[in-house]
Amino acid sequence: MKIAVISDLHCSDTVITPANPPRHGHVGIQILEKAIARINSEDRPDILLVGGDLTNLPADVHHLDACAGVLKNSACPVVIIPGNHDPKPEIFYQHMPRPQDYYDIKGIRVIPFPDDLHTAGCNALRPEKGMQRMAKLADGSMPTVIFQHVPIFRFEQDHIACPYNYENAAEIIDFAAKNRVVLAISGHYHPAFGPYYMSPLPALAVPSLCETPFFYALCELDSDGSIISYTLKRACTAVE
Repeated sequence: MKIAVISDLHCSDTVITPANPPRHGHVGIQILEKAIARINSEDRPDILLVGGDLTNLPADVHHLDACAGVLKNSACPVVIIPGNHDPKPEIFYQHMPRPQDYYDIKGIRVIPFPDDLHTAGCNALRPEKGMQRMAKLADGSMPTVIFQHVPIFRFEQDHIACPYNYENAAEIIDFAAKNRVVLAISGHYHPAFGPYYMSPLPALAVPSLCETPFFYALCELDSDGSIISYTLKRACTAVE
């Protein structure tokens, strides 16, 4: 199974400063167009995951309509979730197609979590309703990938530099270890990390598409859900 992942476009009407490295959200739509064109022509994944922060400010909903227009050109199914910079889900999904509960592709299940809560310090929380949904859908019957905006890992054990996490990460990881959840895919942390395997739940965070070198990710899994390859690819080489 081949998964393409893009995240953190931060579309904006103006150049976003200060930021280091700078965010090119003012040309985010052009970057997204180039990413989709390359994914369609070169990568041909089974599914495209879009990991949130499509806008830089929740009020910039007009950028969501533009993004939706570009993402319609994807040659494979697209799963889009909001980030902490986007409007709340009830507004976000007035402009974007709401994902299915899950996607079963080539013997692997992908479960998106669009309704997790964003908490202080740019962290997140999977509420009880979300935990119950995960328990229902990730029932151990097949290898499962969980997809959310904020990364999930064990702060104390995994030694990952990312400062953002789920407040109930330990609970999610304990569940994952018992129910064939083989990978957690996220965005949010712009420098990216992983894939990391120290925890019972392998995890990765993809780079921000709006920052140089404008990377998106391509991840290929075998029938057991183990990673065969993980590649960062450039959507474009320069922006205007």
